[in-house]
Amino acid sequence: MKEKKPNGYWNYDTCKEESKKYKTKGEFQKGSNGAYEVAWRNGWLNEYIWLSRPTYKRKWDYNTCKKEAEKYKSRSEFERNSSAAYHVARKNKWLDEYTWFKEKAQNWLHKIVIQFQIL
Repeated sequence: MKEKKPNGYWNYDTCKEESKKYKTKGEFQKGSNGAYEVAWRNGWLNEYIWLSRPTYKRKWDYNTCKKEAEKYKSRSEFERNSSAAYHVARKNKWLDEYTWFKEKAQNWLHKIVIQFQIL
């Protein structure tokens, strides 16, 4: 069990030093809740850039979107499972170039037309 620090122990410098033991804000909060709470209340957490999670931005271009879309059988499945790639492809009007989506839609439409003719 960790030793409780006396009241007033946590200040800007002690919180900053304590936070350097951790990689994320969540680890800091779990590992040293008292220091985390003081830093949070005083608005110091954003200064501790080593606690920031790296942001991974995947750049979607024509080829990466097409390759991602090939994993799915329909537009709706593509949108549901890879929304970022889907929205980039839609915005750039690439969806119509993904012919396997068209074939499925045309087959579905053809079935409806045939059923309608039978009635």
